[in-house]
Amino acid sequence: MNNQASYAQEQSQSQTAQLETNLADVEQQQLELLKGKTVLKDIVNPIHKETSLLKMGKR
Repeated sequence: MNNQASYAQEQSQSQTAQLETNLADVEQQQLELLKGKTVLKDIVNPIHKETSLLKMGKR
């Protein structure tokens, strides 16, 4: 393989490794967002329920 082809292959492998790292980071962020969404639901749902009861005059 000549130098140019070798360099191109190295660049391609480096970019592939970077993309794999980026993908892993995004997947981790998605997990963290899902956890946050679950926590928010646990906070918001009781508030929503209480608000609905108040509107219906049951509280």
